[in-house]
Amino acid sequence: MFSIKKESHLNQAIPENSKGLVSTINVLKSGKIEDLNVHVAVAHNFIGDLTMELTSPSGKKVKLHDRAGGRTKNLDKTYGKEVFENILGTEAGGKWKLTIKDNAPKDNGSLTSWAVDLRCSAKNAGTEMMLPAKASQSLTSVQESSVSGKVTDLKVMVDINHPNTDELKVDLIAPSGKVVTLHNNDGGKKNLKKTYSGEILQSLIGQQTAGQWKLRMSDRSANRQGRLRHWKVSFKYSEINDLKKVEGIGPKIESLLNAAGVFSWSRLSVTSPAFIKDVLIAAGDRFKMHDPESWPLQAGMAAAGEWEKLNKWQDSHKGGRMS
Repeated sequence: MFSIKKESHLNQAIPENSKGLVSTINVLKSGKIEDLNVHVAVAHNFIGDLTMELTSPSGKKVKLHDRAGGRTKNLDKTYGKEVFENILGTEAGGKWKLTIKDNAPKDNGSLTSWAVDLRCSAKNAGTEMMLPAKASQSLTSVQESSVSGKVTDLKVMVDINHPNTDELKVDLIAPSGKVVTLHNNDGGKKNLKKTYSGEILQSLIGQQTAGQWKLRMSDRSANRQGRLRHWKVSFKYSEINDLKKVEGIGPKIESLLNAAGVFSWSRLSVTSPAFIKDVLIAAGDRFKMHDPESWPLQAGMAAAGEWEKLNKWQDSHKGGRMS
């Protein structure tokens, strides 16, 4: 018997359309599901507007939430084994999908996080095995992020069983292909169980969050073998939006705002016009003429999904000017 826990931290808006939000967690290890818990955290003013369905890798579906709770605010709940009778006994490995739909307009919400916690009987013994020590061989484990944003902070937890950590090299690879070495044949201890943060991961700040995050491990000893028990990457991020939706912002100014740390409508909505003006002035005379007074207001409407309201405002304000 072995355990697998995979988490996805999103803070992703739930669109008010028929498709809803679909979030995926990819479980790489194969096994027969003996027990299952699913935790979901949703921020929403009226959880009675929501429906929520889990789809297992085998295609089995379970309705977790069906417009219950009325005007209750927010949902933070763990669903246990009794809910998943039709999934028990099926394959654990593959893509797990959580679909959330908001069936009422105007009340915006977001999926904060969700996790699958599995206990499985092994089809293969043990956890993921380290490969033999050859220069061309390594073990790579993948976690997929569906969140689109820029990394502002991150942590990586690694749990590897090995008789001598002097013989291990462990790299984290971002979706862009950028590599950071976490452990490089040092330590001289049995097992590696550590959370990495701060300076060692500093070069990954600003990287794209979406895509495959990989942990690559190599073992220089041909006589010993270790196991990757568990690893997790978690990050804080700023959203990336098309700032050109704001009247008055073109590609060049969007680039200037990005360079100043403004990537999203929500961030722009709380950025003072005075700060934006300073950014424009610093970029040279060609940008001085632009008036950013209305940009936070417009960005606030975009962040709230108030597109009809934004379109009407832009139609009545030429060039996005307040006056």
